[in-house]
Amino acid sequence: MNDLKNLKVGDFVLIRGGDFDAKCYKKPITRITAKYFEVNGALYEKTTGRQRGGNEWHCAMIYAYDPKIHDKQIEETQKLILIRYLNNYDFKNLSYTFLKELYKTLEKSKGVKNEEKN
Repeated sequence: MNDLKNLKVGDFVLIRGGDFDAKCYKKPITRITAKYFEVNGALYEKTTGRQRGGNEWHCAMIYAYDPKIHDKQIEETQKLILIRYLNNYDFKNLSYTFLKELYKTLEKSKGVKNEEKN
């Protein structure tokens, strides 16, 4: 349930992006008008939480922030951002020692026994 009725300036909300990645961000409400909440420079309808100007199929939404529910979603969003960043990172400039340690860490996280091959 998305109960936006009792929110006030300074309260945190969860913004779920209108893009297809469904990113989540925790941001404070900065202003409230008769019809809208202003969050992160955008306006969201007080009744539905939909971003003003968004179309029916591709629209950002705000939700009353609940850390028990939303912290995991925020962590998953940050994880996706890191994966995208690392996917495009130029590893050639890193030292062999650092890359070797990174490889060991990644292998441990897979649960695979790391056997060094020299």
